Amino acid sequence: MGLDPQLGEGFLAGFKQDSGVWRIVESLTPGFPNEFQRQAMWLFALGIALLVPLAWLFSRALVAPIQRFSIASQRLGRDTRSDPLPLDGPKEMRAAIESFNTMQARLNRLLEERTHMIGAIAHDLRTPLTRLAFRLESLPPPLGDKVNADIQEMKAMISAALDFIRERSTGGRRERLDFRLLVESVVDDQTDVGNDVTLQEGDPIVLSGDATALRRVVVNLVDNALKYGERARLRLKRHAQDCTLEIDDDGPGIPDAQQERVFQPFYRIETSRNRNTGGIGLGLATVRAIVLDHGGNICLRNRPEGGLRVTLTIPAETAR
Repeated sequence: MGLDPQLGEGFLAGFKQDSGVWRIVESLTPGFPNEFQRQAMWLFALGIALLVPLAWLFSRALVAPIQRFSIASQRLGRDTRSDPLPLDGPKEMRAAIESFNTMQARLNRLLEERTHMIGAIAHDLRTPLTRLAFRLESLPPPLGDKVNADIQEMKAMISAALDFIRERSTGGRRERLDFRLLVESVVDDQTDVGNDVTLQEGDPIVLSGDATALRRVVVNLVDNALKYGERARLRLKRHAQDCTLEIDDDGPGIPDAQQERVFQPFYRIETSRNRNTGGIGLGLATVRAIVLDHGGNICLRNRPEGGLRVTLTIPAETAR
């Protein structure tokens, strides 16, 4: 009997029997996939189908406290009186949240103590001013009139400072509101009394804020535009995650070197503001404080064609 091996897939051999007849023996390799491979692939697919949802839920459980922590950190810059974060998540995350809440409480306490201290000083100044005015009543005019005018101005400044501090310490309730409707109500009030105030049409813009404080911002800026520029033209639009309010007037503008200083408390531009035409100097300081409390910004810029442009930016809410 002889053996005649052949090359090819599997095993192929020939056997020649004594009778002279060849018998072929062939062993073929199974194709892909074989039964074992099919079972392995099914098990792998089943494992993936089970592990992917579990991995997604696990990652969500880890990421959710971090996202809340990030949102709370951003909100703290807009509202220090916001609710503290709940203690949840991994041990390390709970420790970070506890430290964050402690920092927020300490910050609020420091702000309240500073506000109360300044308010007490301003309140106590009224008593010596009253005594001084009483002792100087005998001064002959015109010196007496000038001294009395200075004392009355100091009293007005103290009263304005107390009002400013009181409003900054109490704060208002934050709620979702349509900022365009708020601005439109201010414009309507001005046009009803004959003032030249206009607002470009546009879509609603929803944000979270103190409606009373934001209305005071718009009223103050429009009043300034009318006082120094005779008319006000307002434009309200949305850019990405912010809403922008622009107020243009036709006044003389503000020198570049003083555009930042006008936001300082009690600062007045003497060429355009005095006891007769100007205020105490807390209007724009109050406006900027409210805007910063809402996480926004405000800036002034002289327009090339003349007049001043006030640009107010406040974060807007995303559409739901």
